[in-house]
Amino acid sequence: HTAESHTGAVFRSWWSGRRLGDLFSFVSTRMPKNEPASLDPQHYADLVAYLLKMNAMPPGPTELGSDIAALQKITIVTPPATARKRKKS
Repeated sequence: HTAESHTGAVFRSWWSGRRLGDLFSFVSTRMPKNEPASLDPQHYADLVAYLLKMNAMPPGPTELGSDIAALQKITIVTPPATARKRKKS
């Protein structure tokens, strides 16, 4: 995958306002492409954390876990594109 397919406007359009559990479920049932759902849950949580980091989301106080019920309580709130650009400068 290219970074552009999982960051910026593409990421915001798919995930902003949705639950983190939805992103985790999406990733854990569709990746890796050739063997979906073949990794252990913590590897998927690590992958979701990496996607969040790539999208300039602030880190939490603890490592992201794989408890889907806990992840469903978290809403993905992405900063507007202009705020992200200012932050990088």
